[in-house]
Amino acid sequence: MSPFPFLTFSISGWYIAILGKLYYFFNRKEKRLIRNTISFIYKRKMDSEKVKVTIKEAFKGIFDHYHEKLFVAYSHFQNLQRFLDRQIRLEGEDALQTALERGKGVILVTGHFGAVEFLPGCLAVKGFPASMICRFQTNRLRQSLQQRSDWVGLNLIDADEGNIFRAAINALKQGRILITECDEFDEWRADDRRDTYFLNQK
Repeated sequence: MSPFPFLTFSISGWYIAILGKLYYFFNRKEKRLIRNTISFIYKRKMDSEKVKVTIKEAFKGIFDHYHEKLFVAYSHFQNLQRFLDRQIRLEGEDALQTALERGKGVILVTGHFGAVEFLPGCLAVKGFPASMICRFQTNRLRQSLQQRSDWVGLNLIDADEGNIFRAAINALKQGRILITECDEFDEWRADDRRDTYFLNQK
C-alpha cells in the first residue's frame, strides 16, 4: 500500500529522497555512470567544485522527478487539488484564453523539464479544457491517473492505445489544449539544416 495518501507534499518528498539514496547505495554502478557523464560533459566548462554541485543537483532532480510523478498519481486527491491550485502559478494564461476564444484548439509543446506532470493537472484544476498525450509505466498508474483525470475533466490520450493522431485531432476540434512532450530521443529525426544541442553537446 502506498503511503502517499497520508503524506504532505514536503514529507513525501523526503520519503522519496530517502528511497532514492537507498536505491543508489545498492546500485553504485548506475550512480557512478551518472556522475561520470556529468563530469565528462562539464569538466572543461566548470571548476571541480561547481561540477560537484551540479552532480548533487542532478540527483536531487531525479528524486524530485519521481516524487512529482508519484504525488500526482497517488496522493490524497483533495491534497493534490489544493496543491495544484495554491502552489503553482501559471504564466501566459491570457494568451491561452485568447487562443481558445478563436474556437480552435491549442497545441502546447514542452520538453520534459521537471514537474511536467503538474502542467495538465494545473490547467484542468484552473478550468482549462486540457488533453495530454502520455505513456504509463504500469497498469496501476494508468488506472489511477485516468480516474483522477476524469474527476477534473482532463483528457489523457494513451500513446500505446488506438490512433494517437486521430485522438489528438479530435481534442483540437473540441477546442482543447493539447499537451505533448518532445523528450523521446529515439524518436527524433536528423535535420540537415539545423543542429540540436543537449547538455552543451552538438
